Amino acid sequence: QSVQNLSTTQDEQITLYAQWAQDTYTVRFLDYDNTVLESQTVAHGNAATAPTNPTRTGYTFTGWSPSDLTNITKDTDFIAEYSINQYTLTFNTDGGSPVADITQDFDTTLPTVTDPTKTGYSFDSWTPELPSNMPAGDQTHTANWTPISYEILFDANEGTGSMTNQTLTYDSEANLTENTFTRTGWTFTGWNTSADGSGTDYSNEQSVQNLSTTQDEQITLYAQWAQDTY
Repeated sequence: QSVQNLSTTQDEQITLYAQWAQDTYTVRFLDYDNTVLESQTVAHGNAATAPTNPTRTGYTFTGWSPSDLTNITKDTDFIAEYSINQYTLTFNTDGGSPVADITQDFDTTLPTVTDPTKTGYSFDSWTPELPSNMPAGDQTHTANWTPISYEILFDANEGTGSMTNQTLTYDSEANLTENTFTRTGWTFTGWNTSADGSGTDYSNEQSVQNLSTTQDEQITLYAQWAQDTY
């Protein structure tokens, strides 16, 4: 600077003192996708102040990179670091065959789950529906079932007449259709799963349940007769 007349005294000594302004730097805290979470101005040699820990779906925040926030001497970016979380799918088969739990990292592709089986039922679906990738949280999935239906065929077994087939549903109790067959000189005594009476007996209009475990199976019941005597 050009100066003049700093003193009016012969040989006076005037001291000028250096003045200093502390340097400052820009410190940014960035998320995993480079989103700026916070920006700070930090004086030379001072420490930056970390913001509130960020959150990320399916991950746990583990710290900042670089990890040392002290002694800032230049513009610096700190990047949030995360570890991926693991979650578990469990399966309630509602009386069906067991299905093993699945535990794996968030958003990874899930394996194909084999449908469970249950006596007398057909597997329909899971509630909630199975995701294709691991969700961000443990889930329990419950099996949905439809009971099988089967058909009873009535055979006159040397009698006469006709009877409509009867459709029954697994786990639902129902009475067998009343017999309408006739046979001259003989009295109806009931039904049997074998024409010669060597199978399982059922009485007229007997309440039955779960005669089959196979969808659309046809079960024939044969009329049984006792010869009339006089």
